[in-house]
Amino acid sequence: YLEKVDLHFSSAFFEFNKELDFEPLEANSFLIPVDKTKISKLAAGPYIVDAEVKIEDVSTNYEGTVNYLEKEDVKTDKDSSGFLIRKIIVTKTNGGNVPASATIEVSKNIISRFFTTYSISPLNADRGGLFVSYVWKKELAPGESYSISVTTNYTYILILLLLIGLIVALVWYYSATALKLQKSVSFVRTKGGEFA
Repeated sequence: YLEKVDLHFSSAFFEFNKELDFEPLEANSFLIPVDKTKISKLAAGPYIVDAEVKIEDVSTNYEGTVNYLEKEDVKTDKDSSGFLIRKIIVTKTNGGNVPASATIEVSKNIISRFFTTYSISPLNADRGGLFVSYVWKKELAPGESYSISVTTNYTYILILLLLIGLIVALVWYYSATALKLQKSVSFVRTKGGEFA
């Protein structure tokens, strides 16, 4: 019988302690929880696992490897808000364990692009017909994210339309008012004595 066997496992994925009792010829298995915050930033490849077994005053160390397989996973989150001031935030996150390329593309029409600002200048702008596509690219490490904020301010268009409407209304008002003419005649006597 082995009583109070202390087990300690450590690696880049977890830290784990457990105390077990063993009967003769008994095998024991257990699950070790993986810390997801640690693995979100680890790259794929082999990692060393250290194990320490301690019984009373005697201890021994074991070493093994864990192969962390490659997984590529880029997630996209898109959040939009506002009506007159429209804000769109596009975020790409590398959820895998290998470096990945993230590409963000936003399309605007030829009018709204004049009233749009970007948190980061685009790398490329492709014009096609009535639309312009803006492209951003970045290489993301495991666990890294890349975010772009696009703000379109439609209040400028609204103010411009109101000014045009006001000018049209003023021109119509002044062109529609009645015109009043007065005519007066004054008589002038000539040298010959006649009225002209």
